[in-house]
Amino acid sequence: MGFRNTACAVLLCASGVFAVHCYAEECAEQYFSPDDFQGAKPLKSPHPDFVKTRKLASGGNAVDERSLAVYYESGYLVSPCAEKAAYWYSRAAQHGDDVAKAWVDRHDTFERLRNGPECFGDGCGEAGSGGSQVAYLQRNAGGAFIAEVKINGKPLRAVIDTGASLVSMGAKTAKALGIDYAGGRQLTMHTANGLAANRAVMLQSVTVGNITLHDVPASVGETDMAVLIGMSFLRRVSISTNGDSMTLTKR
Repeated sequence: MGFRNTACAVLLCASGVFAVHCYAEECAEQYFSPDDFQGAKPLKSPHPDFVKTRKLASGGNAVDERSLAVYYESGYLVSPCAEKAAYWYSRAAQHGDDVAKAWVDRHDTFERLRNGPECFGDGCGEAGSGGSQVAYLQRNAGGAFIAEVKINGKPLRAVIDTGASLVSMGAKTAKALGIDYAGGRQLTMHTANGLAANRAVMLQSVTVGNITLHDVPASVGETDMAVLIGMSFLRRVSISTNGDSMTLTKR
């Protein structure tokens, strides 16, 4: 990969192929507070939540290895780094984490397809040339981009909101989706009506159009709010607008 110093993890995937995932030790990092999903105010040192997770992950705790992988994949608490995300997912898979095993197998499958002429699953057909995962949206009469989405595989309507830090929803919606939010870490969110106390959750999957992302940080509030697809999802896609049209493309 051209890096001088690397760390690697090797495991046998469900497909029967040995996968090697490496990351560059000198890969630059920036650190952020839990509510800074736009990366607007880097911290001088890692947030305590990141330090704790990294320490436990370094000790071989599979759950924390996967959590650290999610941080690097989503840009939560630390600047995104695909190589480090793959490395920590591989470590978690080695230590028996089933979710990490599924991520590694899916990642390696798409890597093989990306480097070959094949087309597979949701990456084909209407998504466009080259198997890109794309969502096409139109602004409604009220000026908002409304999308048919799926959260943890369950369909609903949501507002695409680039001004929202997180994918957000009300408690009623969370309960209907079977999301256990009561024990989530408390967040103080800035809303149009002032500060609001929400609970942090991690969504297994969020699908907008033809794009599905896994392990998406979200918040649940006690108000009966609309579902917002905020930057914890949107920062992981490319966004382009043209008049009343918006196109999201998975990176």
